[in-house]
Amino acid sequence: MADVGMRELRQNPAPVLREVESGGEVTVLVNGRAVARIVPMETPAWVAGEQAGRIYRTAVDSGWEDELRAAREEDIIGDPWA
Repeated sequence: MADVGMRELRQNPAPVLREVESGGEVTVLVNGRAVARIVPMETPAWVAGEQAGRIYRTAVDSGWEDELRAAREEDIIGDPWA
């Protein structure tokens, strides 16, 4: 982990950002005291298409459709000013 002063970061941020982009961490110092840490962004967790397909093909609860249908029948929206 590298350290960089606030003045150096302000005047020349490119090398610091390159360090972080390559996976490094940089500590920002103000008057010799650590005040912040610049770290790489987390990479998104991608799911393979085949794995996602298995998830979507998973069977749902057998009574789920009946519950959904009943809830829709109960939830009738009317005109409140009628």
